[in-house]
Amino acid sequence: MNYNNLNQIFQNLDTDYLYHLGLDSSMDLVQMFGDVKFVVFTRSPSDADYFAKQYTKAYYKLDDIEISCKTIAKDERYHIYKIANTLIISHGVGSPSMLICLNEVTKLLWHAKVTNFSYIRLSPGGGLGTDKAKIVIASHAVNHELKPTWANIEFGEYYNYDTQIATQLSDKILSMANSQAISGSILSSQSFYNGQARINGALPTSYNKDEARRYLQQAYDAGVRGIDMESGCFSAFCNQFEIPASIILATSVDRLNDDSITAQSFDSNNLDICIKNASNILINFLLSQGA
Repeated sequence: MNYNNLNQIFQNLDTDYLYHLGLDSSMDLVQMFGDVKFVVFTRSPSDADYFAKQYTKAYYKLDDIEISCKTIAKDERYHIYKIANTLIISHGVGSPSMLICLNEVTKLLWHAKVTNFSYIRLSPGGGLGTDKAKIVIASHAVNHELKPTWANIEFGEYYNYDTQIATQLSDKILSMANSQAISGSILSSQSFYNGQARINGALPTSYNKDEARRYLQQAYDAGVRGIDMESGCFSAFCNQFEIPASIILATSVDRLNDDSITAQSFDSNNLDICIKNASNILINFLLSQGA
């Protein structure tokens, strides 16, 4: 983590309110979070709940025991858990919610005087050519032009940020996944429908089904193996602060070979299995790192 790039203003506030987390700098954040080494970001509160429960059972070897984990602070926006030196938090859907979470968690770790940590994102998403491997492990995302950048609007102007992150963390996780996962980049879209070349949204499309398929094939040929809506800002944020990071995308549909607009394409049981498999890979990695 390169703390030299952090905004100086929040560091000099009498009290820094991490409003969306329900925490602030007047609390003993060093005692609460000073030993954090890994932060696991999940999409939904239910995914955070599931991962926290499974990781707790694995860490403390609680086989065949039903447990329930308690969230930290307020939970109407994000669900936060801390298991040993791993922080687990849901980040919501889309870049705005993801960025709020990233900003406040990073400020939290600064207040807690944590200097050596990694961010890992565990989330469902669409796949490209993933019929034989349902989990994609990536170190960076690409935009709709298939370039490793992410654009943000700040004070009325566009700013582009590099999404390339060192691959060491992703390589370590991938080495423990065996044949369950593949590597590749993530196509990060601003929306679920037109932004991901779907044809069944409310807005008319400027393309037809054949053109959409050609675009997805082009993305596959460029090394894309997954599609989501948050990995662009996630990898850009981590790159800006030199935070070791990785993305674990659990895919339940192959956009190259499936229609992807039927109920069967997003069958909840299939998606649950993918999330469970991805969670197991991450849990095994964390345990191997002494987390």
